[in-house]
Amino acid sequence: MASDPFDNDDAEAVALRFTYTHLVSTRSTRERATGWTRKLDVVLPTLEAALKDRERSLIEQALTLTQGNVTEACRLIRTPREHLYAKMRRLGIDYKSFRMPAATAS
Repeated sequence: MASDPFDNDDAEAVALRFTYTHLVSTRSTRERATGWTRKLDVVLPTLEAALKDRERSLIEQALTLTQGNVTEACRLIRTPREHLYAKMRRLGIDYKSFRMPAATAS
């Protein structure tokens, strides 16, 4: 059963309880009457957007380290190659752009 964070007396719960109580008590009568609440100053991305950004970053780092070698990148991030190809398609990542240009013989 999930515990109620407001029943806890540790520092994090006390801070959360204070913040929640403060936010509720500072709402104006008009806000309470209309159901309108002011936006907090903190803007967080959606979970989906944050995960997408983190996946993109991790895949790009692996491809950079392996110079576009997808098999080696899969080993680094411990995921099946088919999954990595699907994620790269979904995120619009082209593994070929991470390959080093071939040295030209002079």
